[in-house]
Amino acid sequence: MKTKEFAEKIQPHGVFPVVEGDGKTIIGDETLKWNESYVFVVPNWRPYRHIAGPKSVLYSFTDEAALKNLNL
Repeated sequence: MKTKEFAEKIQPHGVFPVVEGDGKTIIGDETLKWNESYVFVVPNWRPYRHIAGPKSVLYSFTDEAALKNLNL
């Protein structure tokens, strides 16, 4: 029986809670419109950019700690 074995390091994803305001985030060729209380995740393999309104507040964090604790 032939098997394949490989190791791959999983990279963290960006998590963005929207505290206030509105705007949009372009992820690859898709546009996500968001406003207060939205939470969205950007996959690590996709380029992105935010276009935020003048009173928008976005926080960001990654799932890196969870991946580390899972030994991934």
